[in-house]
Amino acid sequence: MDKAALLNSDAVAMTWGKAVLGPVVHALPILISLCALGTSNASLFTGGRYCMIGARYGYLPEVFACIQKKRLTPLPGIVFQVSSNLFLLIKYEYFVGNSFNSLLYSK
Repeated sequence: MDKAALLNSDAVAMTWGKAVLGPVVHALPILISLCALGTSNASLFTGGRYCMIGARYGYLPEVFACIQKKRLTPLPGIVFQVSSNLFLLIKYEYFVGNSFNSLLYSK
């Protein structure tokens, strides 16, 4: 790739991918979406654990120190994380739903 191709590109990663990866470049948006989903999932569970530890040290109400017995997850902390980011979660769901619909109905 030369400098002019990079400067004229709308999406540099896709231009680079077409030059280097060839037809595999069409999998990049799907892989990036899966990485973003995994990061959101990990952030949700990490935030729940932070609430649990904060409650154990007395910084938060004691209810957040509870752990769900079957799955060993801090369920009150996770619910707190989801409820505090409810509108962001709705936006994510809207984006993911529209992305899957566009993949299904394209063609």
